[in-house]
Amino acid sequence: MLTTGEMIDKLKVGEIAENERGYKVVVNELGGIGCIENPMNSSNLNGIFVSSAWEILPNYVSFEEAMNALKDGKIIRCRLGDNEFEYQMTNGRVNNYKSKPSDKEPVHWYHIWDQITDGKWSIGDNA
Repeated sequence: MLTTGEMIDKLKVGEIAENERGYKVVVNELGGIGCIENPMNSSNLNGIFVSSAWEILPNYVSFEEAMNALKDGKIIRCRLGDNEFEYQMTNGRVNNYKSKPSDKEPVHWYHIWDQITDGKWSIGDNA
């Protein structure tokens, strides 16, 4: 989770961040931050944002787009339930491991089918 200041520094144009209360913000093309989801319909958002913990939401892509990014040398991630799997191409081989909730546990072949059919794929640093 990020502080409000860290979220503002890291959030890129078009990305969405969500705090623990369900508020979502986005950065527009001019660099301004706007609230796109306000669950309490609050008109004064300053107090809500200052003390919040934030997560930048992944930009999910299709499995095919993720595989193309992997071939291009990018790190890809698959979120499936509470688990997150990470893949990277090194010397022509795909290296993979779980990055959540267990620490760097190897991925077994039987996880792959569930990831392909039900996983949410993302690319790169904020994947």
